Amino acid sequence: MTDSTETTLSVERTLELAAPPEGVWRALTDPKELARWFPDRVDQDGFGPGAQGRFFWENHGAYAFRVEAAERPKRLVWCWARDAETPLDEGVTTQIEWVLEPRAHDASPLRVRLRPAGGSGRQLQGLGRGARRAGGASLRLSAGGGRG
Repeated sequence: MTDSTETTLSVERTLELAAPPEGVWRALTDPKELARWFPDRVDQDGFGPGAQGRFFWENHGAYAFRVEAAERPKRLVWCWARDAETPLDEGVTTQIEWVLEPRAHDASPLRVRLRPAGGSGRQLQGLGRGARRAGGASLRLSAGGGRG
């Protein structure tokens, strides 16, 4: 007998970045900027609600994703397949909600709340590391610096 019960993980992480919301939004939605910190490559048909595409990692394969909600530059929700080469509607997915909150009262002008749910521990750890890199990428973008 096989137990098909899936464990759902949910984590909320808050990052405080010295970056403008538009720069972080670009790091989350522009395929070239997103590929600097998360997958190796992104193929997509847009980043509005309902847009679909695939995240590619050289050593892990291609993962289907769909944008569930997009409120520029405040909130972005996407889900992606937990298993490589699996259509979204045929497998377990991870949902990620990015909430960008400008802050006026201290030195960190942006708070990013990252709320992943339903993914594997490996996916969620990788996303957390990538989100820190996204903050650095958006800082370079906003300062007009070169690409990494």
